[in-house]
Amino acid sequence: MKDLMDDGLVRAIGICDVDGALLEELLRQRRRPHIIQNWMDPFHQDREVRRRCREEGIQYQAYSSLGSQWVHFRGYGSNNPVLEHPVLREIAALRQRTVPQVVLNWAVVHHGAAVIPASTSAERQRSNLDSFGFELSLAEVARIDSLDGILDAAVDAVFDNMGRPQHHVLHSEL
Repeated sequence: MKDLMDDGLVRAIGICDVDGALLEELLRQRRRPHIIQNWMDPFHQDREVRRRCREEGIQYQAYSSLGSQWVHFRGYGSNNPVLEHPVLREIAALRQRTVPQVVLNWAVVHHGAAVIPASTSAERQRSNLDSFGFELSLAEVARIDSLDGILDAAVDAVFDNMGRPQHHVLHSEL
């Protein structure tokens, strides 16, 4: 990589799934990253990595901002907690917007994250682009900010069902 950068063939480095320790290691390198891509949504806000990126002039890019991590990898099935949470639904209704529009506005406008919401639906793509034509109040931003970690504290319990496979139960305060 050093040779490619020295030869001008690579001008910027981007890295994903970076925790605080890895970010500190990367910051000690001669060639520092230009962009860090990490999971960020209202329940998993990645505050420390975002803070360090901001201090170091590194662009923070959020993936799974609309909750797909909870659905695909955290055991929530089709019950996306980001799209279904009452606080987010209430703010969206008051603003006459969708929950995705509120969440994207919160992430980009109020926290400076670049976002990459994925959709194959042209209607959803247009809706996502319409996420910036309104202003969330500071109180609304604070309400969304207060959701950080409420799902991370889920309890993982294993029950033995007398010969059946084990079942994992996730509990959260939705």
